[in-house]
Amino acid sequence: MTHSNDPKHEQEPDDLNETNENNDTKTGSNISPEQEAEAERLIQQEKKIQKAQRITISRKFSQSVSYLVAALEILLGLRFLLLVTGANRENIFANFIYRLSEPFSAPFSNLFGTIQFNGGNNVFDINVLFAMIVYLLLMILVKWLIKIIANP
Repeated sequence: MTHSNDPKHEQEPDDLNETNENNDTKTGSNISPEQEAEAERLIQQEKKIQKAQRITISRKFSQSVSYLVAALEILLGLRFLLLVTGANRENIFANFIYRLSEPFSAPFSNLFGTIQFNGGNNVFDINVLFAMIVYLLLMILVKWLIKIIANP
């Protein structure tokens, strides 16, 4: 029997040629030192670009978190101000602020007692102030986490 029809036998010379070519490129015989230096410089440049992109994305995400928490703080601050000044709850604006801020102040609603004065019209709701502090601390923690993840 001849080995010319055997597919395994036919592929062996090609495999040997590929192995020789791979060995040549690994040893660098086909690449000049200038080309190696340029390749290394390009790799370093690509790493710098990736790091800059990662930092940019993390900064944008951190800014977004800050913006959202600032909006929440303003909303809760308006709620506190309206409660302290005894704003009419039936007023469209006051009612809108109360309804919009309710989901964010509800987890803290009966944590502490409230101080009512002027016949119960004005309410000093320390729970809203506590909620504002908690959300601010959560924002700081999230921003630290973003910083840790972005700069490994």
